[in-house]
Amino acid sequence: MKPALTTLRHTPGRLRRSLRLPLVALLIGLLILDAGYVLMQSAAPAHSETVRQSESTQEVAQVSAASSAPAGPARRPTVAPPIVPTAPGAARLSDAEIAQLAAEPTPVICGSLTGQLVTETVPSAALGVNLPVHVYLPPCYNAERHIYPVIYLFRGTDGYGNWVRNGLPEVADLQIGLGLLPPFIAVMPATDEFSANGGKFRYSSRGNTSWEGFVVNELLPAIERKYSVWQTPSGRAIGGVSRGAYWAIEIAFQRPDLFGVVSGHSPAITPDLLIGVSPDFSMLSMARSIEEIKKLRIHLDAGDRDWAQSGVRKLSGDLSSAGIAHTTSTGEGVHTDAYWKSRMTDYLAFYTATWPRIPRPKTAAARAAVTGRLSPP
Repeated sequence: MKPALTTLRHTPGRLRRSLRLPLVALLIGLLILDAGYVLMQSAAPAHSETVRQSESTQEVAQVSAASSAPAGPARRPTVAPPIVPTAPGAARLSDAEIAQLAAEPTPVICGSLTGQLVTETVPSAALGVNLPVHVYLPPCYNAERHIYPVIYLFRGTDGYGNWVRNGLPEVADLQIGLGLLPPFIAVMPATDEFSANGGKFRYSSRGNTSWEGFVVNELLPAIERKYSVWQTPSGRAIGGVSRGAYWAIEIAFQRPDLFGVVSGHSPAITPDLLIGVSPDFSMLSMARSIEEIKKLRIHLDAGDRDWAQSGVRKLSGDLSSAGIAHTTSTGEGVHTDAYWKSRMTDYLAFYTATWPRIPRPKTAAARAAVTGRLSPP
């Protein structure tokens, strides 16, 4: 029994001695591999240096663009990446390229999800009344730093087609928050149809004492005095529902020098609805110049069971015959708020399609043009 126990007691020592040599060999192999890796790194410095140089150039351009962009509201703090010195001979941006990047506005991260709805009162000599006007301002509206494109939107008669009631503020907030629409301002006046003089909105056409006169000579200047909006045709759109669509088309055709976009939703433009026009009346007769309105972006729509479909088809045909580009669409519905509300997302997408998703920085000249008052000084 003792020899067996002795054999068992000394077996671990022999195992340790038998494993010592393979472990030493393994350690030597690892040292050789590590030395080879170091030699490979030192033999090929050019690639890694080029990568670092490229990253450094990009970082310099980013810092240059960020430092020149105007500060915005509710910006989230960011940590700037370290700037790695660029070695001689590395690829660099030209001065012109750096200047171009620096001139581009830095996106403003807005901390608000909702815009504002303001009710103004605009006095009108043309209408003989003081008219309530709803103004939608986008989330994080900043009159000191940015200017915004603007849409002028008219309702129909008898209270139909109310843009606020049909959800414009809610749709705009959501779409702007998702980045699907640019920040914009919407101006939505009430009408004077219930006033003592019978209402120029319903019973007038063209001229300085008509609804057109109110919009062009009183409403538009008042808005541009108080709010930070683009003051060029490319940044102004106009549209309306039913009778409001008639006015939007007429004003845009008369003043393409003021507006760049127009849309008529279920437009009331057929001769049987208008007073004092011939049976072959066309809205094209309202155009100051056929050539001028070719610059407009024009859209017409009505529901598939809307009586306004005939007017859409007639005007679309007249526009095509005159070689004027335009688009039309047909939704499912009739001449009601339910139809216009269901198309609100599409309407806003059309108006804003060419506007930038980032608010434009405000220039000194634009800042001086805004007085913060509706009335002239």
